This record gives sequence, C-alpha cells and structure tokens, in this order.
Amino acid sequence: MKKLRHHEALRIYHSELGDQGHEVAYEPKVQDETRSEAAALDWWLDKLDDGVGETPRTKGLLRTYLRIANGDNAVEAGDRLPAMGLRLEPRGRWHMDKYVIAKLYQKGLLAFEAKPQGMFEPAFVLTPAGKEWIEK
Repeated sequence: MKKLRHHEALRIYHSELGDQGHEVAYEPKVQDETRSEAAALDWWLDKLDDGVGETPRTKGLLRTYLRIANGDNAVEAGDRLPAMGLRLEPRGRWHMDKYVIAKLYQKGLLAFEAKPQGMFEPAFVLTPAGKEWIEK
C-alpha cells in the first residue's frame, strides 16, 4: 500500500471537504509519533454527546481518512483506519478527529478491532452499514 506524503493527504482533505462546500476550519494534526492513547477504545469515547454524527461533513472526513489510509485509491479504498494515526511518508501520522470517529463508532458505521488481521495496531473498520452510508 502506497503511503502518501503530507501535501498529498492535504489535497485529499481539501478535495473531500473544501471542494464539496464544507467548512475547512483547521489544519489536521500531523505528528511524527503515534497517538498511543488512541489504542484504547475508551479514549475515543470519553467525550461523546447526543450530537447527530451522520452529517455530510462527517462523511467527507471519513472518505478522506479512507483515501489517505489506502494511498488515495478512492475507487477501491480499504475499510480499515489505524487508530493511532494514518501513516504518511516519509514519516508521521495524520491524527483523525476524535469526535468524528467516536460518533461513527456510536452510530454503528465503524467497529473497533484491537488486533485486526494483518495489522500490528488497533484499527477502526467500516461496517456494512458504514459502507452503505458512505456510498449514498
């Protein structure tokens, strides 16, 4: 799987959100280290509220994350998102929005796997309901 560079990931982010008319209010967080606390599902869920979650902006962010995690292959984007950050070249991790991921999990659009097959770290996985929702 091809890892993207930071500027390529930003292009996807702006394409999925800005070009679709959604607010691009901040520059996503990219750090050299993993977000180790994100390996625990409880960390993701600690600030959930009763918000809707299933918005066009949320769908744009999910599509962005899937494209970044799968080397910008929008047509055949995979269904797994490393919980501790999406890997970039030559190094660094794109940290996903905690609230967005938690809402998608809460709504049953993502599942959490502590040890997904073929991965060395926990990941969120698109559920059948999530696949259906993202394709609408």
